[in-house]
Amino acid sequence: TIWSIGCPYKCSFCANTKFIENDKNYRKLRHPSVDYIIAEVKEVLKKHPHFSSVSFQDDSFMAIPKVTLKEFAEKWKAEIDIPFFVVGVIPSFVKKEKIEILVWGGMKRVRMGIQSGSDQVLEFYDRPNKPGLIPHATSILAEYKEYMIPPDYDLIIDNPVETRGDIADTLNLLYSMKRPFNLNVFALRAIPNTELANDLMQRGVDIEDIKTSYLIAAPTFANCMIYLLTVFRPPKRIFNYLLQYAKPFTEEQTLFPMVFFFSRALWMLKRAYYHVKFLDFSVFPGRVGWLFYHSGISKLFNKQEPPSAWNPQ
Repeated sequence: TIWSIGCPYKCSFCANTKFIENDKNYRKLRHPSVDYIIAEVKEVLKKHPHFSSVSFQDDSFMAIPKVTLKEFAEKWKAEIDIPFFVVGVIPSFVKKEKIEILVWGGMKRVRMGIQSGSDQVLEFYDRPNKPGLIPHATSILAEYKEYMIPPDYDLIIDNPVETRGDIADTLNLLYSMKRPFNLNVFALRAIPNTELANDLMQRGVDIEDIKTSYLIAAPTFANCMIYLLTVFRPPKRIFNYLLQYAKPFTEEQTLFPMVFFFSRALWMLKRAYYHVKFLDFSVFPGRVGWLFYHSGISKLFNKQEPPSAWNPQ
């Protein structure tokens, strides 16, 4: 579901840039009352009582004021009491007080965009950033690993404007981030008529068409390292040695399709492990995932209570 609409930022790769171009007020965050969203979920649960979790697809959920999130957490826990998942997490809005309130209320999973570890690339995306912002946000989310599935972080790869330095910055960020975490890795695609599409056109840079799946990435050594770093962190000396072989996908280089396949397989197994551990089957494909999801088994995970000291009251 969606509780709030609007986003205060204007990242060039996002379709919101077109909405903002049509109406500048789209940058204003707005949402109905807490009682409204609670009533909406209750109505859905009446018709589909097997639903065992709710996903909030808001663009900037964490930008909602803390006082409103307190009211939401209290009423969600008292009246709904099933796990919920928040997609709209922007690093600059990650505050310990807000995360603690939401975890207490039943938040079991979050997804946050980091996109790149390079300041230069984030500037290219018009992405809000300041030194230390992403490490700070990820360290806050890591504090709640006992009560949530490891956070999902979105990362954009195969960007033709990236340099070796940009690749190294991203790999260094992933190496240093507190664990555990998962990555959603997307090859760069430009939505037509967005600022990113216009910028790439002006630069004379071609990328894969938007119709091409953004899950298809080049099997470069750098991309292999990205997937492997979600699974384990090698000794620093080995990491620094491997780093010298990480190149932008536009550079001529040896490709490693088998290593890429293996690294992605490990990444997928790790994701599956944590979802099974926390009894969340909402992302499992096929009939098996459907059966687990409709069994309501995920509700059992919600019985693992966070400390009562987190009570926003």
